Amino acid sequence: MNPFTSPTQNRMIARSVGTVTTAGILSLMAAMPALAADPYFTLKFESTASSSTNGGINGILGEATYTFSEINLGEMTLSLKNLSGSPVTGSRLVSTGFDLPTNPPASANVNFVSFSKIDPNWNIVYPGTAVPPFPAFDVCTSVYSTTPPNPADCDASGSPTLGLQNGSSTTVGTFTLSSAPTLDTATKYRDAFVAMFQAPPSGGTAGTFDDGGYFMRFKDILPASTGGSDKIWATSITTGGGQAPGDSVPGPLPLFGAAAAFGYSRKLRRRMKANSMVG
Repeated sequence: MNPFTSPTQNRMIARSVGTVTTAGILSLMAAMPALAADPYFTLKFESTASSSTNGGINGILGEATYTFSEINLGEMTLSLKNLSGSPVTGSRLVSTGFDLPTNPPASANVNFVSFSKIDPNWNIVYPGTAVPPFPAFDVCTSVYSTTPPNPADCDASGSPTLGLQNGSSTTVGTFTLSSAPTLDTATKYRDAFVAMFQAPPSGGTAGTFDDGGYFMRFKDILPASTGGSDKIWATSITTGGGQAPGDSVPGPLPLFGAAAAFGYSRKLRRRMKANSMVG
């Protein structure tokens, strides 16, 4: 403690040190770029006259989010939601499928390597099976035909009781993918899948359904007058996350240094306060 300063001056010095240090921390935090979220895209599946194999069922709506890991390149996680509601009083989301990107329209060919299950009620179907009137999809995830370990298929044959009810969601599992030519960022993997999206699908024969790259299957739809089941291609897409080219994540040392300075300033203020009380 400086013997030539008064207690009041000591307190002013402590406040100044604390203010400068806090300002430095805030400036440092403001200068740090926010950590980017893993890139993803989300598909909506809305049953309409132009997207449904059942002529459109008002109230049937599903969502699928594909998230690509920045840390484990080639890793993709699939999450599903059954967003169906009034006038539909009940439904089960039982399967969804997708085609793997090819070059063109994507920048590379993407291949399936493996699948790691998260929800025990859902399984991988690879290679995919036919989903009439859609053609076969490259990969599907589906609830088991009755209960595990009975196999699943893209059409979710058998009991739909393991499917997602109205308002429920799940993370199905994680896919491991490879690419050629090599896609070297998670964002490039995401963009390859986005390039496959078609709404409405193109290239189909008149009077038949093309698949548009993605589909979703519902069963047990109530009231029964709706026909009870529906297959829908994806109707809209949104993207998010990802890290812009050239962005970098700062190392931890500057933040630790600022934290140490802040801790020192608090310690100094406590010493000054104690000295003023004694003096």
